[in-house]
Amino acid sequence: EASPPPPQSQVDDILPPTVIEVVVGPAGDVVRARLATGSGNPDADRAALSWVRGLRFATASGATGSGAKDLASSRTGDLVVHWNTRPAPQR
Repeated sequence: EASPPPPQSQVDDILPPTVIEVVVGPAGDVVRARLATGSGNPDADRAALSWVRGLRFATASGATGSGAKDLASSRTGDLVVHWNTRPAPQR
């Protein structure tokens, strides 16, 4: 299954990275995602959270079933979304 495309945000200035803490279950699914450091743009941060929740990672060796059932063998980490901003379309 393909991962969703990265989020996009239309802003006119520099946007700091969004940092999201994630827990990935042994089956490769994101079982928890939490905003650790926001970019200052709530729409961009929401888009990043939504994107991260749709990601799938490689399964852990010998993993079976849903990662939500076996949090003891889950992995945690931070995902950093570096925004590439461009001017919003002219109206």
